[in-house]
Amino acid sequence: MWFWLLACGPSDEAFVTRYTEEWCALVMACSDPAALAFDGIESVEDCEAIVGSQVEVDASTCSYDPKAAKTCLTALNDLACDGGQAPVEPSTCGVVFIECTEGGMNATGS
Repeated sequence: MWFWLLACGPSDEAFVTRYTEEWCALVMACSDPAALAFDGIESVEDCEAIVGSQVEVDASTCSYDPKAAKTCLTALNDLACDGGQAPVEPSTCGVVFIECTEGGMNATGS
């Protein structure tokens, strides 16, 4: 039974934490420091505060797909830096939170 639960993907709380940490590690490693500073990001903690708060809103206002979350995290692990360019979020990450109410990133009409 545990294998089945693990195969589905992380809980939404675990996803918020892992996505935020992994995405911000990539952003800090790959992006031009001047561009980060322009966006008010001078540390991984700054990034996590910005990204984490939006992902938490999505987690609280949207339906969560654990299989998509697992695919998203795998895709993040496969990303590599590309010559000082900010990473591009894998498209699979855009379907982790769906059917959002007002306030979520994927809210209808926003």
